[in-house]
Amino acid sequence: MMTDQQIIDGFRNNDRKIINGFYAANKGAFLNHFRNTYGKDDDYLIDLYQDANVTLWENIQKGKLGKMTSTLTTYLFAVGKYKMMANDRKFKEMTTEMDLQNLDLVDSDAEEMEEKEEKERKIDEIVSKMIYPCSDILRMHYWEKLSGEEIATQMKYASTDAVKTQKYKCMQKLKQAVMAVF
Repeated sequence: MMTDQQIIDGFRNNDRKIINGFYAANKGAFLNHFRNTYGKDDDYLIDLYQDANVTLWENIQKGKLGKMTSTLTTYLFAVGKYKMMANDRKFKEMTTEMDLQNLDLVDSDAEEMEEKEEKERKIDEIVSKMIYPCSDILRMHYWEKLSGEEIATQMKYASTDAVKTQKYKCMQKLKQAVMAVF
């Protein structure tokens, strides 16, 4: 088995055997981790894995690794996570912020107040059954009225943009669930 330093040297020298071996050795664990942790689909994850490997190679070529405090595999996973968050931010920028009012829950008619309350109760129930992080993000944003910065701090997200991206995805899931119920 090769050491991380030997692998890094292989990357520096563009040793295809070492690069391909590292790629193959980490692919399954990377895909499983990101699938299970972030719920991403396989097509997305394969692209993400390739991008993370290219970035790893570039960082090695540019001498950006410095003194390693983790394994090369852990570094690759971290690169993948930051690439994923950057992709999510870009996706968010291409879409508009969705709000609960877009679910047509605000009825101005007084006779429909009871129906509105029933819808809100069902939405609350749907949100409470959503998996992490959606249930927490939606509850913090809409019920607790926390800012994106406060949510990012509490949930240990890298930025408010990461929270916005995740909130958008959660709202899409909520919208699908609400449409199925109503």
